Amino acid sequence: MTRIKCKWRPPLWLVVAVTLLVVLCLPVIGIVFVRYAAPVMGYREAVYGVGGGVLAATFVMGWGLWRFLLGPVRALRDRVGVLRSGGEDAFALSINMARRTCMRWGNRFLIWATRCTAARSCCAALQTTSPMN
Repeated sequence: MTRIKCKWRPPLWLVVAVTLLVVLCLPVIGIVFVRYAAPVMGYREAVYGVGGGVLAATFVMGWGLWRFLLGPVRALRDRVGVLRSGGEDAFALSINMARRTCMRWGNRFLIWATRCTAARSCCAALQTTSPMN
């Protein structure tokens, strides 16, 4: 069975929720870390450690937002440019998006059908080898 390759992108709500969660949790984590690490390693070093961790988390979040949001935003920009110029390719872009969505649904259906077929054959094998027969 041939699988159609499709690139997964997280939904926008998930990206926004994770970003907000990280923004809300980083200060609390930093305060707790300084509170318990300051007696062991000194206040200044603990604050520097929290600063470095926040800086690293900021870079990771920035990279994630750039990675997950830039592609769809560029595709939207290209489609709007084609629509403004009055080109007929704008509908081709919509058809390509619909085709990708259908391919994704097709993949999910194929996976489901494969699982159902495997489960059905497994159940049939169990019924034929059952000592109750």
